Amino acid sequence: LGSGAFLPCGANSRKLLFLDLETTGLAGGAGTYAFLVGCGWFDGAQFRLRQFFLSSFGAERALLESVAELAADAACVVTYNGKTFDLPLIETRCVLQRMATPFAVLPHVDMLHPARRLWREDDVECRLTNLERTLCGHTREGDVPGFEIPSRYFHYVRTGDARALDAVLEHNRLDILSLAM
Repeated sequence: LGSGAFLPCGANSRKLLFLDLETTGLAGGAGTYAFLVGCGWFDGAQFRLRQFFLSSFGAERALLESVAELAADAACVVTYNGKTFDLPLIETRCVLQRMATPFAVLPHVDMLHPARRLWREDDVECRLTNLERTLCGHTREGDVPGFEIPSRYFHYVRTGDARALDAVLEHNRLDILSLAM
């Protein structure tokens, strides 16, 4: 994106905050935690990425405060399926921590919806990794399957062994980069 590129949220490329969560499950609600919050943004010609990891359930407020601090500088948040999952989950977690949600006042672009409008009729499956492969020509190798992610986190919680989380961090990093592409 060039500095003069049109963006639907009216921001320039340096003000976009690309957001993706890894969670303890897909059910949502009070029992689902966002244990990894990946955020990416343009800083001049560079793309920056920051991942916030929930090392223990007691550290959730600190994680949410860190995300809120980063979001305070954003003009727009960009997600993939964030309208129905990511942002409502963050909002629920903030309510449970008696905090204001950091995204309530930000314009939000959920890239899933335009992707469906543009490519569903062409029989393109609209999962982010599929669009990454189909549109950008990039195929992930050795990516952790999404269904394994919660169990890897729970293994870490039970044992303190974080080795299986390396692949989860990489998966989240690639999701943020794909979203920005």
